[in-house]
Amino acid sequence: MFVNEQVFISCDTKFDRALLDYYGPKSSVMFHGVQFFRGSVHAPLDDLRDLPEEMTRKMYLLHYSDDWELQQIAEFGGWAEQGASTVSELLPCFGLLGFSL
Repeated sequence: MFVNEQVFISCDTKFDRALLDYYGPKSSVMFHGVQFFRGSVHAPLDDLRDLPEEMTRKMYLLHYSDDWELQQIAEFGGWAEQGASTVSELLPCFGLLGFSL
């Protein structure tokens, strides 16, 4: 999903490099589902780590499992807020970054 030509949200998407290469440069902020193993529904963290820094630094990870605090994600924007139902809730500083939807 690409919202207001500035926010990319992967929803339940496996790793798709072509999709990310297309929307990454157009996005001001990105949200991507992540898992800490191969297979299943979301992109493995190791695959997302292979993306360029220009993309990962504006990417916030969501749909993560309970052991998320054990993961090192310094190259990413951070973790999206669990239980959020709006983009502003997903990323509490969204408004502070100058974005509006």
